[in-house]
Amino acid sequence: MTESAVTHNTRPTLSTSVPGTMTGASAVSTGHSADLDATTLGGALDSASSLALTGSGTDSLRIWPSEATAACRPQLVLTFGDE
Repeated sequence: MTESAVTHNTRPTLSTSVPGTMTGASAVSTGHSADLDATTLGGALDSASSLALTGSGTDSLRIWPSEATAACRPQLVLTFGDE
């Protein structure tokens, strides 16, 4: 499915496995990170994969769309290293 085809009603179903959790993300306009569990990601390497951000807090989570100005666009940065 292409990005332009995704709507609230056509969004992919979430998996029950959670590869990582972000805690303490309270500052706005700040980068945040989460360690991802390699076991949970399983065979995701060398294939197309989707990740979702979900929340359970009471504060709003706002992520700018990819069409936003360069300074506001979300970025996913994956850093691989030895375990």
